[in-house]
Amino acid sequence: MTPLYDVILVGCGPVGATVANLLGGYGRSTLVVEKEIAIHPQPRAIHFDDETMRIFQAIGLQREIAAATRPILGMHFVDRQGRLLLEVRKNAGDHPLYGFPPANVFYQPELETILHSGLARYPHVDLRLGLAAESFAQDEGGVVVTLRGENGKSSTVRGRYLLGCDGASSLIRRQMGIGLTDLGLHQPWLVIDVRQPSSTDDLYFVRQICDPARPATFVPSVGDRRRWEFMLLPGESPTEMVRPERVRALLAAHVADAVEIERAAVYTFHALLADRWRDNRVFLLGDAAHQMPPFLGQGMCAGIRDAHNLAWKLDRVLRGIAPTALLDTYQSERRPHVAQIIHMARLAGGIIQTRRRGSAILRDGLLRAAMAIPPVRRWLRQLETAVPGLQSGYFAPRNKAAGKLLPQPTVESADGRIDLLDTFLGDDFALIHIGGAPQSDLGMPMLRLIGPRDPWPDAPNAIRDHNGQLSAWMAAHRAEILIIRPDRYVFGGFGDWGLVTGD
Repeated sequence: MTPLYDVILVGCGPVGATVANLLGGYGRSTLVVEKEIAIHPQPRAIHFDDETMRIFQAIGLQREIAAATRPILGMHFVDRQGRLLLEVRKNAGDHPLYGFPPANVFYQPELETILHSGLARYPHVDLRLGLAAESFAQDEGGVVVTLRGENGKSSTVRGRYLLGCDGASSLIRRQMGIGLTDLGLHQPWLVIDVRQPSSTDDLYFVRQICDPARPATFVPSVGDRRRWEFMLLPGESPTEMVRPERVRALLAAHVADAVEIERAAVYTFHALLADRWRDNRVFLLGDAAHQMPPFLGQGMCAGIRDAHNLAWKLDRVLRGIAPTALLDTYQSERRPHVAQIIHMARLAGGIIQTRRRGSAILRDGLLRAAMAIPPVRRWLRQLETAVPGLQSGYFAPRNKAAGKLLPQPTVESADGRIDLLDTFLGDDFALIHIGGAPQSDLGMPMLRLIGPRDPWPDAPNAIRDHNGQLSAWMAAHRAEILIIRPDRYVFGGFGDWGLVTGD
């Protein structure tokens, strides 16, 4: 008899491995199939943000991942002579809004190794490498997936839900007949990963080189790893551009030290969005659902957000405490959100990729002018995140706080324990309030928030907001009560207990 899994997951890159860890934590029986035997040896993604690290916190792997990453301070836009045009900082100092540095660089093979190792904690998560999904069929009760191993033998497995985390050329998406909406970018770039032990480059900022002759990007990575990206010009052949002598000639214009070239490949930067992200019991995540240009470093981050958004909803439906209609909010929340980020990445790319000399002169002047205006300069230099909130979905209607990502300060509990806020929230819905609370069981953890200098109340569930970050955020949103979803987005902020309890 074919075993029945709660979830079958195709693809075990960073997105697939993250959602598998989340499902493992929820206790869901999960089969993960990955066609490759070994983790891809070359880096592809190179940056993730604070929300991504917060999701790694949710799966209990943030310490291992933080040890393998390095925070950076932001991004410099420079002209062809290397003169600063614009500085965008993402350094949150000692008290980051969401608990972690807003910008981090990493080496993808190392990240994937940590995520794969995390799955070994869960006996109910079955990771099978060297198995490719060939087809699937769904019915009212589940999905049957046909798999083929490296030995050519085929087998079938059955699950209640199927998740396609199988990348840009997703078989799952193609078999569902789902099209891609083209948001209007198809630009080839040469991506070069190098090792540069004696580098004297500024290792704290991504550098966007706004050279109309050939736009380029420099990304400092971990250890002695660096990435260079060069825009291909009309008529240039990808085959010619990856030749070693051509690669070294491009690097020589920017790098004085000798480097070891690990990889050189031409990628076409796309802006694509799947028309549908769900077909009954089948879902698309990550590159299978969206592809975006890398100018904001948000491609993998968007896929990790997909994982967090969908995992808790699947768990609640599988537990029988939520209707299957909850799963419709996956697309209604995530697709518009990703579309916004793609639009922002295209705007950033438009600044960088300007090639007309007259337009470049105008651009440089406007960027310098922005940096010359003190309020604008201060705002840019203190920018923590450009990622918007969620606009529609499973939230309280017409609510100012709904859809915003909850700040995560360091807090202290009544028994003296000091940790990040999420540690006290659990992995389901939770409630945070200021002041007294009704003596009723709302079926979720309830934390009473007190300020930095407030006396401890006679309440075992009290937590102290040491820096007043969350208290100030709640005041700005006119909320004395917050209901928090498992993915740390605010379901709603309320000023009256009657709105929460229905009294």
